[in-house]
Amino acid sequence: YLMARKGAQKEDIQSAAYVAEAAEGTTEQVEAVLADTFLRAPTDGVVADIYTTVGELVGPGTPLMSLIRLTECYVVLNVREDLMPHFQLGQSLRGRVPAIGGTEVDWQIYYISPLGSYATWRSAPSKDSYDMRTFEIRARPQQPNSRLYPGMSVIVELPQ
Repeated sequence: YLMARKGAQKEDIQSAAYVAEAAEGTTEQVEAVLADTFLRAPTDGVVADIYTTVGELVGPGTPLMSLIRLTECYVVLNVREDLMPHFQLGQSLRGRVPAIGGTEVDWQIYYISPLGSYATWRSAPSKDSYDMRTFEIRARPQQPNSRLYPGMSVIVELPQ
């Protein structure tokens, strides 16, 4: 009865404030852990590979998945040195993509570079010849095409 008339002791009020403050801290900690359960991609794209499984523990900086930006697709052509006269930087070429019904896509060459390893060379068949290198050529589609995906083949026919 006395407590009801006088109210709670000063110590009880302070203790209740500490309990409320601790509960608030726990709530913030749970919200922070919950926020860490979501991944936000740095850009638009499609998930290509997922490297971990549900419940697996990973360290900071460990890749979890790979993301492919479909808006930045390109084709890679590996071209022997003797065929290089058919390709120039900035040149347009047409390639057929079997995976999308043989659709023809116009590409523009933006990168040409020799491949570095010896395995990309074709050895000379005779003493009077020379070893031919292989060049990597990259070309972007001239028009966006949402049906192009990584790994698709592109068939480019050279003029006769």
